[in-house]
Amino acid sequence: MCLSSPRGARDETPVGQASAKAAPAKMDHVRQQAPPDMDVSKRETQEPTTVSLQREELKVHYGYVCQRGYYPQYGDAWTCQDQCVVKERFGEGAYGDQLYIGVFDGHGKPGEGDVSSLMCKEQMHKKLAEEMEVDEHLSHSSNAFTQETTAWVRAFRAMNATVMKQMGAKANSAGSTAVVAVLSAQMIQVGNLGDSRGIIGRVDDNRGSLRVIELTEDQTPHREDERKRLQACGAIVEISTYETKKGRKTFQSFADMCSSANHLDPLRVYVKGAMAPGLALSRSIGDAIGKKLGVCADPEFLRHPISSRDKVAIFFSDGVCEYMTNEEVLALVMKHSPDPHKAAAAVVEEAYSRWQKKELRVDDITCVVAFLDRKRKTVVTTDPWGNQLSVESRSVSPPVSRR
Repeated sequence: MCLSSPRGARDETPVGQASAKAAPAKMDHVRQQAPPDMDVSKRETQEPTTVSLQREELKVHYGYVCQRGYYPQYGDAWTCQDQCVVKERFGEGAYGDQLYIGVFDGHGKPGEGDVSSLMCKEQMHKKLAEEMEVDEHLSHSSNAFTQETTAWVRAFRAMNATVMKQMGAKANSAGSTAVVAVLSAQMIQVGNLGDSRGIIGRVDDNRGSLRVIELTEDQTPHREDERKRLQACGAIVEISTYETKKGRKTFQSFADMCSSANHLDPLRVYVKGAMAPGLALSRSIGDAIGKKLGVCADPEFLRHPISSRDKVAIFFSDGVCEYMTNEEVLALVMKHSPDPHKAAAAVVEEAYSRWQKKELRVDDITCVVAFLDRKRKTVVTTDPWGNQLSVESRSVSPPVSRR
């Protein structure tokens, strides 16, 4: 995500120039030259890797692709602002040995957005491990969920404080999303800031096909609960394109402004009477000006018990979901099962192709695929006559816990 991203800090380039984002119909009139084909030399990848958790109770087969996008105003000088990382043997938590996955999508000018996401890549796992160690006494008690949430909030706040301190004024209108997952044999814990996403592909009992289980919910001003929180902190939330500022586009009401027909630009966060910061996120790392307007660094936390019906976990930046649905992502990934690297590469290539058809630029694109193989447990029971029976458990999971 960069300064001209529909999700990041506002780019004030007038409509018609290469970095501006307009409605698809408008783009047909201003198109100068379609973005070039994807440069596969400008990517970071992880070839298929398998890790076993808790004595092979869960095997995770993962891989990823982090692809640099294309911005015509920067050409080959553009630095990818997406970052991703996978850490094996991530501590000994309440659920045994764990696997850490992080996707960070920076936004801001070159030298700002890329720096903030890189800092998250290099330091977030350390901060989270430290906070989890503080709460190493956690168990499956009734208050464990609340304690876990507190540990994640402390880690994300610490990461935000580090970015703000080390970047100084460069963090005023720059920062990063963060979707972080910690996998154990029994559980996936997810903390999320912004609009990067995590999903699970689960076998549906009734049909036998895979369906999407969402692990995250986008945190943007389009969400009514997030928008009200921002407005209560004094933020002005509105669509503010070059055309609306020049009076060429007006809206009858707030609902009219938010309708799909009028999405010339996403809802953004502004200081009253100013064009800053123009952030299209309601939570993030960094973004010092936004922090004064209610943009917070407290993650939404979710705990998902892993079932043998859960076949894949996928994490990706909004470079993927800008033009692909969660269902499309899952379907494409499963076409390339069981190779997670090929699956991630296929998603990145499809997303890039859709950007080429829609815009003059292509956002940075990241996709992490983790195929899951959880053993079914054998449950020993006794029939009414005292005979022992061995039955294969269906590993039915309790409801997802969400903060």
